[in-house]
Amino acid sequence: MKVASGYDADGDGQEDTLEVAGAADGVVRKSAVSGSGNSLIFDLTGEEASGDAVTLAEAQNVYITSYADESDITFTVTGLDASGTSISETITGKDTGVATGIKLFSKITEIKASAATETQGVEIGLTSFYLDVDGDQMADTLESGNFQQDLNGDGDYTDTGEYQIALAADMTVDEIFCVKNDANGDGDFTDAGDTPCYQIFDGHEIRPVYEVKDLNSTDANNPTIDIVIEVEQLEFTDGKMKLVSESETEVTFSLADGISENVVHEVRILQTRL
Repeated sequence: MKVASGYDADGDGQEDTLEVAGAADGVVRKSAVSGSGNSLIFDLTGEEASGDAVTLAEAQNVYITSYADESDITFTVTGLDASGTSISETITGKDTGVATGIKLFSKITEIKASAATETQGVEIGLTSFYLDVDGDQMADTLESGNFQQDLNGDGDYTDTGEYQIALAADMTVDEIFCVKNDANGDGDFTDAGDTPCYQIFDGHEIRPVYEVKDLNSTDANNPTIDIVIEVEQLEFTDGKMKLVSESETEVTFSLADGISENVVHEVRILQTRL
């Protein structure tokens, strides 16, 4: 459930939002601008960018990290919202800190400063906020159209620490996947090494999974298999997974002789071996 920063769903005066932030320089790597006119436009060269634009499967907020006093500078972000409508937002910089916008962008086409920035530069990234009423650092999920907590299982939500909150008009439904791991295979998720729920937030783009098998293997019960998972980017509970490599290597090889040809392509790829 995606909400605005600082949301207080239960009205207790405490902020109820959990932030899932991407790389601070996912949109603009640390840089400064100077001069006037088009010279104040940042190059969109972060890992989220392609072709001097950022296109997302899920709309997100923009956040700007300042490394000096940029409180007299505004940054105008231009692009599209979740419905494809043109939008812009003006975000005022911070004095050595982070300024977060409130509009959700599905595409960013330009970010322009109102004047020259300090030479220390700024970084610009993307982030999302999700409701976390119980403060467990996990995004709350909908149940029968409500956010609710029945701690003692008595069927009501009126006891201490319990709540039932209806979906508000300014909340937008998001995909949140709960991944569990039963380390010892005993059927529960409560033992040491178990993962009861690790949240994966909406993937920007998940690409095909490929199986690479050793066709020369004579052991049918224990074949040599590699699984290659091509991933653009995922968001996790503690932030986005940053891929080690930003290129794909295409190889010609045999298990006996190894790599005989190596060609690099500019994409992102994650490989895991089973």
